Amino acid sequence: MSSDNGNNPPPPPAAAAATGVNQTAFTAVNNNSIGLDSGAQVPPLLSSPQQQTAGVGTSVSFATPAATAMPPPLPPVPPGIINTTVANTTAAPTNSTVNTWQCTCGNTCLPSKKRCGSCHKWRDGKRGPLQKKKTNNNDGTNANTPTASATPARNPPTLEVQLPTPRSEASRLSSISPLTTGRGGVDDLSSIRSGGSSTVTAAIETNENIREMALADYNAAGDGGDSDDEGDGFDVAESMAESTSTRERVVNDHDEIEANVMDSIDNCHHSNEEVILPGFADLEGAPEGWNPPQPNERYDPSAALGPGEPSHSTIDNPGNWSKFTFRAKFDGSGESKRYKGHEMPAGAIPVPKNSEGKRVNKGYEFFYGRWKHPQDDARFYRAGATKDNLFPPDRFCELDGELLKKMGLTRKRMQEGDALFFQQLLTPFCDPSKSGIDGDPRKGFYCDVSDYTGSYAMSKKKLSGNYGNKFVCPTAEELVNFDGIVIKNKNDFIGDSWLTDNSHTYDPLIAETMYFRRWLDIKSNLKLCDFMKEKDKTDPDYDPTQKYRLIWDVTVYNLNQIIKKGGKDVVIDETTWANMSYADVQSVVQGKPGVSRGGQHAVLVDRQHRYIYAYVPRHSWIKREHPFTQQGPAEVKLLLDECEPLIKGATKDDGDTRRQIFDEKFHATMDNHFSGDILDYMGLNGYKAICTNRRNRLPTESKYLHHKKDTPINHRSKVARYENPIIAVKHTNPPAGSGKHPYTRVHVSFQSTGPCNISSVNSLQEVNLYVRKKERGRGNKKRVWGIEMNEGRDLYLQSYSSIDKIDQLLKNWDEFYICWKWWHAPTRHGKAFSKCMAYELYKHCASGSVDPDWKVDNPLSAKGFRQKMAEQMCNYRARNMLYPGDEKFRNTTKTPKKRRGVKRSHDTANDETTADNSEVETTGVTYAQYLDAKHPRGRGGVKRLCVNDMANLRKHLDSCEPVNSRKTCEVCGQQVFRVCKLCGKPMHLETGKVCAVDFHDDDFFGLARSDFTDLLGGTKSQWKPPTTAERSLNKKHIAQFKRRMEDNDMDVDD
Repeated sequence: MSSDNGNNPPPPPAAAAATGVNQTAFTAVNNNSIGLDSGAQVPPLLSSPQQQTAGVGTSVSFATPAATAMPPPLPPVPPGIINTTVANTTAAPTNSTVNTWQCTCGNTCLPSKKRCGSCHKWRDGKRGPLQKKKTNNNDGTNANTPTASATPARNPPTLEVQLPTPRSEASRLSSISPLTTGRGGVDDLSSIRSGGSSTVTAAIETNENIREMALADYNAAGDGGDSDDEGDGFDVAESMAESTSTRERVVNDHDEIEANVMDSIDNCHHSNEEVILPGFADLEGAPEGWNPPQPNERYDPSAALGPGEPSHSTIDNPGNWSKFTFRAKFDGSGESKRYKGHEMPAGAIPVPKNSEGKRVNKGYEFFYGRWKHPQDDARFYRAGATKDNLFPPDRFCELDGELLKKMGLTRKRMQEGDALFFQQLLTPFCDPSKSGIDGDPRKGFYCDVSDYTGSYAMSKKKLSGNYGNKFVCPTAEELVNFDGIVIKNKNDFIGDSWLTDNSHTYDPLIAETMYFRRWLDIKSNLKLCDFMKEKDKTDPDYDPTQKYRLIWDVTVYNLNQIIKKGGKDVVIDETTWANMSYADVQSVVQGKPGVSRGGQHAVLVDRQHRYIYAYVPRHSWIKREHPFTQQGPAEVKLLLDECEPLIKGATKDDGDTRRQIFDEKFHATMDNHFSGDILDYMGLNGYKAICTNRRNRLPTESKYLHHKKDTPINHRSKVARYENPIIAVKHTNPPAGSGKHPYTRVHVSFQSTGPCNISSVNSLQEVNLYVRKKERGRGNKKRVWGIEMNEGRDLYLQSYSSIDKIDQLLKNWDEFYICWKWWHAPTRHGKAFSKCMAYELYKHCASGSVDPDWKVDNPLSAKGFRQKMAEQMCNYRARNMLYPGDEKFRNTTKTPKKRRGVKRSHDTANDETTADNSEVETTGVTYAQYLDAKHPRGRGGVKRLCVNDMANLRKHLDSCEPVNSRKTCEVCGQQVFRVCKLCGKPMHLETGKVCAVDFHDDDFFGLARSDFTDLLGGTKSQWKPPTTAERSLNKKHIAQFKRRMEDNDMDVDD
């Protein structure tokens, strides 16, 4: 074998005395510190993944050791890769006598063997005590040898071996990439997927190869910025002028403001005071036996007044606030102490009356008790909503059930929890123009990514194969498998999923889906845009999101096509991803747990079902129009502009094919980052909104509102929570003919754990103080709390939690792999967001509100949906024709027709019958596959199915012979040492276990292990022995074929 690339191993040499350098190399490759059997004259046979000249169990002649056939050696380990602590412990071969043992059949056996290799009888006539066997891995290393275990979170894999000095990319790939032809007869295409053949995979990728590739991938150095060039690259300066505004948000106490308004148990109160202040005893909604907090025993209502302090009964107190909370404020101390006025704990004072007897400031009229809108006009509040039912069903989003049926959604899919169906609705596997769906309105994704990736690899990276390795352009099918591996992976480092020597991290499904080398090559060349059309920063049309926005655009667009009616309530917030690279859409992120640096998008989602309607990337290239130059309000303006064409009857730009889904302009809920004069803009344009308010963006003078920062949480502030809120109202009527809408601004200020200010426009019909009941526990241990509430706070809390739930779902998907290209982070985030949307679609359909026939009593949990989708994506094969457009893929058309489309239940709206009420094949093998097994084609075909054909069954049973190697039974899945030579399949044929009879039974056809992999497109790791119920169901399925054969005048039993 040439030492420069290691691709072509030499022919196996004859066995020789294993001494000196020979023995050292032998033991190093096999991770064996002893190397030779202590009683053997020649090295024992290895369990090598490559083909052997002598099978396992072949008798060894000790008389002529030089003639003993040995397996071909593994490729030599590159210099520096051997752990010297292992290699140096190699022991010299011994010349001790061979202590063999003689079997009753006359065969001479090695001392390490516990049973005869010829007749399989146990040594001493019986089996010894059962001991846990040490499993040897494909590369010859022992499973109990200390190796790389689960790595720490996001850390490089720990290796037992020392990696060689880093080499150039070309030499590294040439030595370990299976894409190179001539590697043990494996060509380019066979290296794409193992296809269920673990032998080929093991021959190409050993655990050492995988560790070497993993560490090289981890240490790959890019430029740290937005370039796709390989190498160390250059520094890219931050372009975020406001650093995603997080510094500004910290300065303005964004998190504190949001925490104050929350209604957690910590903010609730449980009290049984007997002395109750006037006005507190009859609070609306108070639980039975519940009393609000009262002044403590240290409070003396008859205490002397301060200098110049008026009597409490004579002060201006429009809110009827108690003397305990509404206290006098003084300037100075001692003799210079002077009365300033009365104020609440957070600094609020009453607005003085004007000449008309009204309390007005900056156009807002103040109220200190119950307020109700003077006009019964739905334009100024959320029509149909009440205090007890803030979100009636007529405000919910609706899906287009007819379109979903047209795309293949059936009751059977819902009952089976076909997670991948909902994902392909949003990110189609096929070109929608070739999906077979008349007027398919979606945009494509995976086919486009396949084209972009191939173009980039061939043109930019020069991987056509003329020089160096040839990169095979990934198909859409492979890209689906690629994403499936990402979400199926449970390890901190994805490469650990391929390591067979670590049972804690090894994932057989991932290993069978794709080689690790292939996965790395796809990741290295993955492209979501046409690199030839990318613009740099000097171009006026430069877009920092051009590298990754395809996944976001396609998800939002396709989701829009599925929605029939948009919800009337939406939520606006940002979604965050973590990444440490420098880029134009990434910067320092503060206030986000677990994220110190990354990027953000502002998103507009449905409140009820969390469907994303629009998004705006957060970066300094966003154009901000006056007067909305602050980041939050500017993003709201852009989101509204994005959604305006989606309102029925609105004007759309040429080429905008999005569906108009909103019957009216929606109501939006936002946090204080988006607050400000944007509410007036929304009101003038007919929108409705509610948001928490920043202290520096209050609509009136702050002294008239609860505003003080760091208000202490003490007994006084707790009592103040149940005082009447401050309500500021402004009605605006634009000039006639201006095209603008009249609107009402309502601002609610109240005391909670701190000062709370909530602003709204066309949102609230009335505002009043009441109590919400909170419960925890059951029976005698049930506890009841009460929390102060008003309509503004209630609406905000019940709306804004939608974003938090999406963030939790995104965290559960945990789409992660290491990559130095910064745009992979927002790409992964976008894919996770898309999968969250797929789960929301599934839940919506499972509720029965779209179609009662789709209702699922026990729908999949988020975790179950993720697991199901991961397995489906890894097992996805276009030839199975499960999803629209699969039948036109090349991987399908090149597959024989008899092996295509093992499941076609999605082709009809009814799962049981077709349009002419004839039975359809909903599961199992096809009729064509049954005929091939029943009446094989050609002269040399072997008839497998033997019902009522005892002569043929006898041929099969007579051909069942013992073998030396351990196999897996086709019927029961247990270990077996017997194979049917006619079929080439292992099965039991012994007393009490006649699996061979079942295997050749018509009724069992389609249930065997090889049937599952060869006919149904499954993998060996997924197959399980059939249950009694599954056997019964398959028997009915085969009975249909038998009746069909009789109808066609075919001999069923011949």
